[in-house]
Amino acid sequence: FEEREQFRILFLDKKNTLIADEVQQVGTVDHTPVYPREVVKRALELSATAIILAHNHPSGDPTPSRADIE
Repeated sequence: FEEREQFRILFLDKKNTLIADEVQQVGTVDHTPVYPREVVKRALELSATAIILAHNHPSGDPTPSRADIE
């Protein structure tokens, strides 16, 4: 159980095999910043052909926030 939001990225190769699972950012109890440039930069460094983006809700409520939807 994390007390702050984490933004994670799963990097995959062309066979959809996991290359890396990394925490990109750690935020506050209800927000974590995402910087698209950093996401793309890391994907290129790893030669990933696909990515999966994910973040947690420390409150335990999985309902998307307005910021999640936007």
